[in-house]
Amino acid sequence: MEHCQLKSLECAEKLSFWQRAPRLAVNSAFREFQRIRRTLAQVGFLHKAYIGLRDGFKRSHSEQKPIDRTRRPGSLSPTLHLQPGEKVRIKTIEEIQQTLDKSGKFAGLAFTPAQKKYCGGEYVVLKRLERAFNEGTWKMFKMRDTVLLDDVVCDGRGGIGCDWDGCDRHCLLWWKEIWLERVPDHK
Repeated sequence: MEHCQLKSLECAEKLSFWQRAPRLAVNSAFREFQRIRRTLAQVGFLHKAYIGLRDGFKRSHSEQKPIDRTRRPGSLSPTLHLQPGEKVRIKTIEEIQQTLDKSGKFAGLAFTPAQKKYCGGEYVVLKRLERAFNEGTWKMFKMRDTVLLDDVVCDGRGGIGCDWDGCDRHCLLWWKEIWLERVPDHK
């Protein structure tokens, strides 16, 4: 039975275990820290849910506060319906940061450090991203209002503690349409 090349990467690596050990230790510690942070966030969520349920039964339906949709950046996004071949300008980092939530995401998609160097530049839409494969779960998932741009790739320098620090894959970066502006065609 043949496997995907990504599943056999450890066999193809030329470094010995002792050469990889420092990086493995740092990444392992970082992943453990992230796991603990997620667990604490889940406990906090459960506590807030309990308080909400407890207090929700005490007050009348008319006293409950309305949902504030202005605090959710991912709730209102203009759709450009970009198509392959169209020219776009990536908004400035300041404009993009206004669309991100507290965790640095818009509608679940993170804005990564590798994308910052492309801000303000003009590029051509390579294709719309409708579906993608999650290598962690081995499942397909659907995407909305997301495009790939021609020659806009990750440089592999994610930073200390990131899984992709030093990665050589040169993956295409994913761009939400709210981070882009259509450039008028001057012919």
